[in-house]
Amino acid sequence: MNSWFVASISPVALLLAGLLSTAGMVLLYRCWRRKNGPVWLWIAWGIIVVSIWPWQRALGFDRGIAVAPLWLALVAFLLIVGGANWRAALRPVVIHTGRARPAKQIPWGRRSLRWLLAGPLCLLATTGLVMGWFAQSQWSDANRLVGAALFLVILWPLAIVWSSADPRLWRPFLASVTALILGGCALVYRVGG
Repeated sequence: MNSWFVASISPVALLLAGLLSTAGMVLLYRCWRRKNGPVWLWIAWGIIVVSIWPWQRALGFDRGIAVAPLWLALVAFLLIVGGANWRAALRPVVIHTGRARPAKQIPWGRRSLRWLLAGPLCLLATTGLVMGWFAQSQWSDANRLVGAALFLVILWPLAIVWSSADPRLWRPFLASVTALILGGCALVYRVGG
């Protein structure tokens, strides 16, 4: 970083951004741990969204948007690490079921299907969807590419989490195939082929 950028950082806005982001993430973590209710959940998300403005004031528009999620991820990581019960996690688990394996173990074939769904298929589906969506926009090529990449970074992890958490594989599979078809149709329509 050059000295111009360091001199242009606003320390008050940076402090406000860090405090707001941390407060929003702490409140979100408390809502997740204690099930406080939807009002506190909306307040936590509201604080997080409002905290983006001081990040932009402190570091500039593009750097502020890039640093805000990194700070939130760091705070979330510290909260999870600090709140974990490490002694219980390191203790060996004894299961008295009379079986050689745990009762809830998923067969390897189903785990492989879930991995294929969460990894490559969700990547293809979300990539096709965002490329098809941004191909329809009237922006410049660079802005379309950057917009598609930013949305891909958000949508692909959401698709991974959903396909990993859903007990029925057909729902995320159907959503991924639908997203892939819609994105492909949008690209074909844009290209005119």
